[in-house]
Amino acid sequence: MARIEARSRPDKLDKLTCAAARGLASRPGAECISLLKSWDLLNKHQRVPAVASFARRHYKTGQIRMEAMLFLRVSGLTLLIGAFAALVYDGIRLVGSPGRALPLTSLSAQLDRAPDTHEAVQRFFLDNAPSYLWNGVVEPLLVLPIFLLFGVFGALLYLAGHREPPPEIVSD
Repeated sequence: MARIEARSRPDKLDKLTCAAARGLASRPGAECISLLKSWDLLNKHQRVPAVASFARRHYKTGQIRMEAMLFLRVSGLTLLIGAFAALVYDGIRLVGSPGRALPLTSLSAQLDRAPDTHEAVQRFFLDNAPSYLWNGVVEPLLVLPIFLLFGVFGALLYLAGHREPPPEIVSD
């Protein structure tokens, strides 16, 4: 029986193996089972049957999707916590200085407090992106209050990673 080794091109091997496994699965009887048992492929550190490799790749795709959704939810919640902290900071400043206008802290004002940070961010966007991105998108966003900016982006990230709960199974 022939063996396929995954040494040179694993992407080509996976396509060949999956196509062959689908073809073998259409054959009836013990011949298909014996061919699949003898036909191994090297998957990272161990040999697994071709059909198991096909199923494992689909399992990993679902697992990667779940990890990405978890990352989006955690990032969104982190930004929402930052938005709440910025709102509390602005609220404390409002209580501490009565009679003045609303002291809403913008991201631009926070970047100006650190030396050369605002210029570094501007230089980064102008060097690596079109100039209209800095002038039309990033600079107007820097003027917004931090709690609003973080709150909107945090909510969008959280909603992007939101998954529907599994359906409830009810028996009669």
